[in-house]
Amino acid sequence: MKGNVNPGIDFSDVKRYANLGIDWFCCRYSEEDYLDSREEKYHKQFSEKLGPSWKYHISKKPLQYIHNEIGFREKPLDAFDITNSFAIFGCSHIYGTGNYYHDTVGQFLKQYLGHECLNFGVGGASTTTVYNNLLKFLSVNDTCKGIAVVWPSANRLTSIWRYAGDEVHQRWRRHDVVPGTNKLHYWYLDKEFKRKTEDVHPSIHKSHHIDNPHNIYLINSYRLAIQMICKERNIPLAEMFVDDIFANYPWPNCDITVPQRTEQRISEWSSGGYWHEVPERDRWWFINNIYARDISRMDKNDPQTTLAHFGCAVNRGIAKSLSNIFNEVS
Repeated sequence: MKGNVNPGIDFSDVKRYANLGIDWFCCRYSEEDYLDSREEKYHKQFSEKLGPSWKYHISKKPLQYIHNEIGFREKPLDAFDITNSFAIFGCSHIYGTGNYYHDTVGQFLKQYLGHECLNFGVGGASTTTVYNNLLKFLSVNDTCKGIAVVWPSANRLTSIWRYAGDEVHQRWRRHDVVPGTNKLHYWYLDKEFKRKTEDVHPSIHKSHHIDNPHNIYLINSYRLAIQMICKERNIPLAEMFVDDIFANYPWPNCDITVPQRTEQRISEWSSGGYWHEVPERDRWWFINNIYARDISRMDKNDPQTTLAHFGCAVNRGIAKSLSNIFNEVS
C-alpha cells in the first residue's frame, strides 16, 4: 500500500481543485461504549484495580459515545436553534473522551450560560482541524450566541492525504498526527489500513513535530482569522489553550472548584508527600473528579503517574472559565 494511495485530485486542473471547498473534520457516525479496544481493555483493567469506589467502575452506569448526522458527539442538528445556541470547538478534551455526555465541557457551559451549546470536539484534533471546523460552522451559520474554542497543543499536525470525492461523507481524508504516534489508521476503498508514520510522513516522524515554528505561525493566523470573522458578525468569542490548562499540576489552570481540605491534602502530596498518606476521602475525590474514565496508566495506584483525559471537575472548571470570558466580552 505504501506510495500507492490515489490522492483523488487532478493537479493540472486548477479551476477544479481550487473550488473543492471544505467539509467537516469530524469523529464518526456510530453509537458505542468505547472508542477503541484499548479503551475497553483499560476500563476493565482499572475497574478491577481500583474497585467499586471508582466513579467509572464497570458495574456503574455505562458511558456511551453517540454521534449525530455530521459525525460529532452531539444531538441531531435539527434539535437546536443555532442562532440562539453557543458552539464549542476543540480536541478530545472538548469531545469528552472518557466522560459522560452530561459531564462534557459543552454541557457545563450550557448550565452556566443558560443556552444550548453544540459540541464540535474531535479526538486527536490539531489546531488545523479545529480551524477547519470553525470555518465550516461559520460558512453554514451566519451567527450564533457565541463561540468557545479550546485550542489543542500546537505540536499536533493534520495532514490531508486524499480527496475522496464530491458525494461522500468526509470528502477530505486526513491524519491528525499526535506526538508519539507511530502508526496511522485509515480507511481506503472500504478497507482499513495501518501504516507507520515514517512511511507516510518521514519528516514529521523524524522531527516528532515538536518545537515547530510553522505550527506556532498557524495558530496565530488561525486565531486572527476567527477573531476577525467573529468581530465582523458580532459573535462573542472565548478562547483557551489546552497547553495552558495543563501547566499547573495537580490543579488544572481553570476555574476549578475543589473542597478546601482536599485541595490542601492533594497539594501537600504533589509537593513531595506519599499518596497512601492522603486521606481516602480526598484520594477518591481526586481520582473521580480530576481524571476521566480512560485511565491507561497509574503506577502503584499513584495518580501522579496517571495518563487520562480531564475529568468532570476539570471540565466544569473550563466551562466556568469560558463563561467568565463570555461575560467579559459581552
